[in-house]
Amino acid sequence: MIATAIETAMGGVPGRTVGLVDHPHLSMWAQNLGDRPGLLVDVTLPAGVVIEDGRGFDVAPVARNGKSSLLIKPTIPGDPSAAFVGLVEYLYRQTAGVDTPPAAVVALVDSIQEFRRFFGRKSERLSEAEVRGLFSELLLLVELMDAGRSPNTALAAWSGPWGAADFRFADDSAIEVKCVRPSATGVRVSSEYQLEVPSGGMHLFVLPLADADPAATGSARLMDLVGEVSARVAGDPLALRRWFEALDTLGFDTSDVYYEQWSFVPESWVAFEVTDEFPALRVRDLPAGVSGVGYSIALAAAEAFEVDASRAIASGGAK
Repeated sequence: MIATAIETAMGGVPGRTVGLVDHPHLSMWAQNLGDRPGLLVDVTLPAGVVIEDGRGFDVAPVARNGKSSLLIKPTIPGDPSAAFVGLVEYLYRQTAGVDTPPAAVVALVDSIQEFRRFFGRKSERLSEAEVRGLFSELLLLVELMDAGRSPNTALAAWSGPWGAADFRFADDSAIEVKCVRPSATGVRVSSEYQLEVPSGGMHLFVLPLADADPAATGSARLMDLVGEVSARVAGDPLALRRWFEALDTLGFDTSDVYYEQWSFVPESWVAFEVTDEFPALRVRDLPAGVSGVGYSIALAAAEAFEVDASRAIASGGAK
């Protein structure tokens, strides 16, 4: 919904706005600023509150139709990046998950500041779980390019580093990526929003992933995978910028020998179509005020929704 609204605004004339519908408390608009997208939020900030710019985005108060608003825009001109879409989706979720409009204003301020602090932090090494997740996402990124997508198109779809759906495509379909130990019987979902199905449909891709010695037959090194993506995007300046932006957001230092130790043996993808009947929590079914819900899905309970992974990759996640 949000990615579609931003793309629709950017497809029109400069100045065009498209409302982000169904927000319970705030009026939010995607706007075409001519050389980049923007997010307008009709809101009056509490007295004395000043929101600082963050890494990759600027925040400024503006007057619009006689109302006080905030304009949030990417620092760098260009098409909507996964980073900016991720920021908008994060602000939408955080402000929609409270009970009243005044609470939504507080949540907006807090969320912008939290987003700024998080992505402005000093880079730290990824944890083992984060390394495994990155490996899985990069593997799918390469397979999307193998299926015929240009490096820039594939990188534009990769939104996992910014906390959104791991891959969000131009048709508003999505793929969420999970990795598990080969013996696992379930998969962990970290929030109630993670399997919210966008208008174009969603697939859940699960990768059984075993640890391996770098010299073992069939093993794949994380840094070899990073190098392969780097080589594929090297000839496309926009794709290369997206790639560096993603690594910077993750705090991933390609020169750090720490990452040389990670090697895995990936098995075949297990893909599921996420429908209304798929065994997952629905945000609409949660009691008011309940948020931050993590849960596990038994893989056996999802077997009826299994689909051919290669076809899902070829279609970009759409049905």
